[in-house]
Amino acid sequence: MGVPLFVVTHTKKMVELNVKETIVNTASIYGTMAAVGSFNYNAAKAAVIMMSKSGALELAEHGIRIVGVAPGFIDTSMLGDNEEVKNALAAQRMRGSSSNQPK
Repeated sequence: MGVPLFVVTHTKKMVELNVKETIVNTASIYGTMAAVGSFNYNAAKAAVIMMSKSGALELAEHGIRIVGVAPGFIDTSMLGDNEEVKNALAAQRMRGSSSNQPK
């Protein structure tokens, strides 16, 4: 509920005070592609992307920009220690294997 609540409450005040700024929402590459075992996460991140697009259209006339960033895979503890899995995910990225990625 964080993104819609934040956007609605904060942009109302921004419009009231004539504040022209940018809101940055964090989505994920999983908002644009499906993956096994991440149904809820896929749906939530797709919603963040669409809320960013819709909000940007609605608030442009007030000088408020809303953008969404969608990072790819990030080597975190959530991925575990399986190098085969990490390399398979890294192969889907432009920079190659996980072994040459910054930690």
